[in-house]
Amino acid sequence: MLHTNKKAQELSASAKELLITAENELEQSSCELNENLQKYFSLRTSVTNKTLKDFDDTYFEIKNVDFDDAGLNIGHGELENIDHMFRSTLDPIPEVEVEAVKSGGLSATLKAFLLAILTFFAMLLAGIFSSGANVYLDTIPNTPELNTLLTWFGNFLAPDRGDPTKGAIVLIGVPLLVFTLVLLVNLAIKAQRNLKTAKTVLEKANEVHEQKNIQAKKTVTLSEYAQTLNDTLRTLQVYMHEYNAIMQRILHVEGDNYEEYSRDSKKAVRTAVTIFKRINAIIRTNIIAKNGEISPEARQALAKCQECLEEHTKAGKSA
Repeated sequence: MLHTNKKAQELSASAKELLITAENELEQSSCELNENLQKYFSLRTSVTNKTLKDFDDTYFEIKNVDFDDAGLNIGHGELENIDHMFRSTLDPIPEVEVEAVKSGGLSATLKAFLLAILTFFAMLLAGIFSSGANVYLDTIPNTPELNTLLTWFGNFLAPDRGDPTKGAIVLIGVPLLVFTLVLLVNLAIKAQRNLKTAKTVLEKANEVHEQKNIQAKKTVTLSEYAQTLNDTLRTLQVYMHEYNAIMQRILHVEGDNYEEYSRDSKKAVRTAVTIFKRINAIIRTNIIAKNGEISPEARQALAKCQECLEEHTKAGKSA
């Protein structure tokens, strides 16, 4: 019984450790995701309300723009709530309660004591009726009558040679034996139940651990994507600020007729449009797919932004 309960305690401890580890990993990944998403939301708001608006105001002052894809479709709809969309794709994970392993000693003792008392009184009544002793349960019996009763019980140990001492041993010993057996049986049953429960809880804990690990990996993937998105978008914002200023200078110096711009000025306007499209696309492309993964469209939009940055970096180094 002790060994069984110890095994149950070990299994329960393993289940608890699994649940704590999984919960900590998921909580840590969620905190990192929240931090990166808050940075992205703040940056996205800044880019949308200031950077792209400045481009919008400046670009549409320019007339006769004649290059391909010069017309811009600037979106003004509600932007994706990434955190809400991501959380809505996650399946709920049931809670697993790991209870302390209890020996059930008190309950088993009470049951054993009750049955021992019942056994004692049952034997006493049987002895009274069978021995013919005038013993009444509501009065204290006299010595001869009590000896008659105990001698009758003593005959069970030594037939025809029973005596009150042997009878007392039988009358007290049998209930004690019942008490011991019932106590041991109940403790053994409780120990087996503890072990069975601990195994079941451990199986559920393993399932929860696996489910939370999957969610943690998804969360980490999105968090890393959001961090890369922040870095890319912040750099694109710097370029967009630069080209907004360049276009404002062109408007001030060369006027609003694109056809009369110098070759370098036309190139600057085209570059500004390209950067704008990349930023607008990455902001307005939904990141979260129905399965909770990052959508292929979002990854493609980010890849194009990174290619755009690489081109401008190379151009800047060669200039």
